[in-house]
Amino acid sequence: SLALASFSAAAMEGVVPPLPPAPPPAAFKAVIPERPPVEVLERSPTVSPGWDRILSLYSRHWNELFEGPFLTAEGTSDEENLLRFRHLMRDKRTGEEIDIPVDLLYLLREIQEHFHGAQIEIVCGYRSPKTNASLRRRSRSAARNSLHMKGWAADIRLQGIPVEELHEYALSLHAGGVGYYPR
Repeated sequence: SLALASFSAAAMEGVVPPLPPAPPPAAFKAVIPERPPVEVLERSPTVSPGWDRILSLYSRHWNELFEGPFLTAEGTSDEENLLRFRHLMRDKRTGEEIDIPVDLLYLLREIQEHFHGAQIEIVCGYRSPKTNASLRRRSRSAARNSLHMKGWAADIRLQGIPVEELHEYALSLHAGGVGYYPR
């Protein structure tokens, strides 16, 4: 999986532009492991005309899917859908939730768009301090001040996309921290 951490748009001024979109896969067939039927939390009601920036996230742990915009057609936060994304990205051990910054959702949407709408699987979203401390006791890979504890980071996979390719693209965005976990 890949770990992403978002930085604010202000911090991104003057940054090198990202790589061009990946070419559509030719004769592409993803090998997707079997999973139980997904509980679709909800699909957003009809979106205002002209707004097509839908983000589709699947929570592996909760076996839940939510598809919808995080902004309205006017460019303001869609508070109702932000609550749905927040719920989907909750701590997988405690169920606790925290606000997820729009910057992180923009980053996830940018990645999903680059890879032609490939399904983003959230391996880990928000992580409570209790969960983070537990992970730190078992492994040195969890940072003491992990951005997961602020809701600013997500570990993700994309169906049918090699982690190496996802890693390369995420680095090209210069939009935050990128951890690489090839297993």
